[in-house]
Amino acid sequence: MQNSVAVFRDLCGVSVAANLMQCVLALGSRVSGPDGAPLLLFDLRDHYPALDPQGPLPDVLRRVVSTYEMMVQASRAVIELSDGIYDRILHIQTMAMEFHEKLQTLAEKEGLRGSQGQPRAGEFQLEHHHPQGSG
Repeated sequence: MQNSVAVFRDLCGVSVAANLMQCVLALGSRVSGPDGAPLLLFDLRDHYPALDPQGPLPDVLRRVVSTYEMMVQASRAVIELSDGIYDRILHIQTMAMEFHEKLQTLAEKEGLRGSQGQPRAGEFQLEHHHPQGSG
């Protein structure tokens, strides 16, 4: 995903520090034909905005559309996979806490003493953020 964002920024002609809104704004000056009619429109009907060509495009704008579509697909994949990844992280967190508790008990049975004690709750806490209201 980061690669497609970097290529999109480059095609828009903005710095690597620019955000995507700045990229789109920079494109504004290049998406009008000789008669002033737009060559590209944003289609905002879907959950993921699309660039909709309004006729034949110059090569650089074809690359912009292609790169934008790759970037949106990569973003969509990240968003769709995030819940499953978060669930796996929570499962691993639970297993780690259970292992830690068992380790303490086993160490006590074997007569070993540790000075670390129980982990603080904050050490294993994660917050779940749903991007763009999904989930």
